[in-house]
Amino acid sequence: MDNKISIKPLIIFDLQGTLVKRMRPPLLNGSVIKLKKLSQLNTLAIFTGASKTETINILKKLGIYDLFIPKNIITKGIFPQKPSPLAIKWLIEFNLAVTVTYVGDTNKDYLTAKNSVVSFISVGFKKPGITQISTVDDLLNVKINL
Repeated sequence: MDNKISIKPLIIFDLQGTLVKRMRPPLLNGSVIKLKKLSQLNTLAIFTGASKTETINILKKLGIYDLFIPKNIITKGIFPQKPSPLAIKWLIEFNLAVTVTYVGDTNKDYLTAKNSVVSFISVGFKKPGITQISTVDDLLNVKINL
C-alpha cells in the first residue's frame, strides 16, 4: 500500500479582470469547460478585494463555485489587502502547496505574487519577463509545474 500524499499544484486567481471581466457575469475571461479541466489537475483558489457575498454570487452564477473549496476563497476583510502576502501564504499552508501560481491582471496582483515569492501569470497586464495570457483558457497551454 502506497502512503504517499499526492498534492496538486495551487493556482490562485484574482477575480475582477482575471476570472470575470469588469465584474459583470456571465462574462467569464475564459471558458467554464477549460476551467473545470484545469481544476482536475490543480487546486484552485481565489484572492480578491470583492466582498464574500459578491464573490460567491458571481461564482455560482458562472457555474464554477464548486471548483473552489470555501476556505480557498479569500475575500475582502479576511486578510490585509493586496499586495500583502499573508493571504497567499495562508493558502499555501492550508493546501500544503509546493508549486504555487498567482494569476492576476494588475500591478497590485504582480506585487502580491512577488511579495509571496510565488510564480505570477498576467492576464492582459504587460510586465517584461512575466508570462502573459489573454484568457484563463490559455493557462492550459502554460507550463505551471516548474
